[in-house]
Amino acid sequence: TRDPTPNPTNPPTNPPTPVPTNPPTNPPTPVPTNSPTPEPSPHPNDPQCNCSPIEYFFELKLDAYTCPDPENSITPEDAVDYFGPGVKAYTCNPDSPIPVTITQAQFIVSDETNNPVLTQTKDSLELTDGETLTFTSVTTNPPLVGFILLKLVGKDINGVKVESRFTIQFTNECGVLSLKKGTEFSLVNFRDLVRPSKTLCPREDPTNPPTPVPTNPPTNPPTPVPTNPPTPEPSPHPTPHPTQKPSKHPTKEPTWMPSEKPVWSPPVWKAPAPAWNGWSKPTRRPVNAWNGWSKPTRRPVNAWNGWSKPTRRPVNAWNGWSK
Repeated sequence: TRDPTPNPTNPPTNPPTPVPTNPPTNPPTPVPTNSPTPEPSPHPNDPQCNCSPIEYFFELKLDAYTCPDPENSITPEDAVDYFGPGVKAYTCNPDSPIPVTITQAQFIVSDETNNPVLTQTKDSLELTDGETLTFTSVTTNPPLVGFILLKLVGKDINGVKVESRFTIQFTNECGVLSLKKGTEFSLVNFRDLVRPSKTLCPREDPTNPPTPVPTNPPTNPPTPVPTNPPTPEPSPHPTPHPTQKPSKHPTKEPTWMPSEKPVWSPPVWKAPAPAWNGWSKPTRRPVNAWNGWSKPTRRPVNAWNGWSKPTRRPVNAWNGWSK
C-alpha cells in the first residue's frame, strides 16, 4: 500500500468572483420624468364648454318666493352677483301665485339659441313643501346647454290651479362651474348638483398636485445634543440662614381698643311689686326696717321741717272725697 495524499494534487481552477465586475447601468427613476398629459378639449378651437350641472335635485320651498334684486336680471352683473361666475341671466317671476301642492313639473334644457334639446315632464304628482324633484341634463358636447327652465303646476290654498316658472342662462365659459349647492331660487332650493366631467368642462383641480420629492434640502441638520446644558442639581445642604432679614417690627400696630362700641342690650322691664293691701303678709322681712330705737345713719334729704312750704303741688294727692 501507499501513504494517503495529504493535500489535493491540483489547486482550484478559478477563484469565485467576489462582486459584480460592472455596476448597474442607470439607477431607477424615483419619479416620473414627465407629468401626465391633460385631457384634450373636445373642441380645441371653441372657447365654450358644457360646465352646467348634468343632474339637479330641487327641494320644494312653497312658503314664499326667493328672488334676487332685481327680480329679473338686467345686466350680466346681476346674475354674477347672485349665482356667481357661469350664469349670464335669469328670470324669477315672484308675482305668480304660490301653490301649496305640486301636481306637475316640467324641466326643459335648451341650446344657446333657446331651442329645446331635452324635455322631461312628471305628471300625477302630489308633492308638498320640503319634497324633492330630480332631473337630468345633457351629458354630451355638442349641444351646448344655454338655458334651463323649470315649470311647476299645482293648486293654491283654495284648490285653484296655478303655475310658476323660472329660467337660468349659462355663459358656457370653459373651466367655470355654474350654480352652487344650497342656493335658493324661486320656489326651490338647489339641494344637490352633479358636476360635469372634465371631458365636458376641462378645468384645473382646485388643489395643486402633491410634490413628488422635496424641492429643497433641510435647512439645518438636527441638533445632536441639547442647545442648553441641563440645570445643575439643587444644593444638598440646607441654607444656613434665612435668605432675607426678618422684619424689625410688625407691619401694623396692635389695636388698643375695640374698633366699635359695645352694643348695650336694652334694660328688661320688670313689673312693679304689688302694693300692700292691708291684710296680706309680707313675703320676706323688710331690709333696714326701723326697729324703734336705732338712730338714722344720716340726715334725711329734703325732709319737711314743719314750717317750710312745699315747692310744688303734690301729684295724685288725696283730696278727701275721691275714692
